[in-house]
Amino acid sequence: MSLSIVRYRNYGKAMEAEPNKNNIVTHNFYWCFFELSNGAIIDVHYTENYDDNGVDIGDDYTISYQEDYSFDLSFREWFEGTFKKPAEPFYQVSGDEYDLVKEFYVQNIYEIRDKETEIEYI
Repeated sequence: MSLSIVRYRNYGKAMEAEPNKNNIVTHNFYWCFFELSNGAIIDVHYTENYDDNGVDIGDDYTISYQEDYSFDLSFREWFEGTFKKPAEPFYQVSGDEYDLVKEFYVQNIYEIRDKETEIEYI
């Protein structure tokens, strides 16, 4: 059985950094969650980075497993819930799972990353 995406939920731009002294937001934070055919729940946390003058200095992808995520939660419910439990080890995704979700995000979500979606089944 090949690995595939079962469903995902994109929260769009869920947060941004406070504006700096030049009134420039230097970081925009996006979250999207995926369920894979092997049962793994994976979080793609995409960050846009800008310097103090607003010049794009690149982006970052942090792709990790999420054990306590539920697709019916709002972003705030999930995010605030992460502070209500003991810290857990952070396990980054690698290999086929990483490639699958990053490729899907880049090809299908990146251009519409600001748009929050409902639960989307593949």
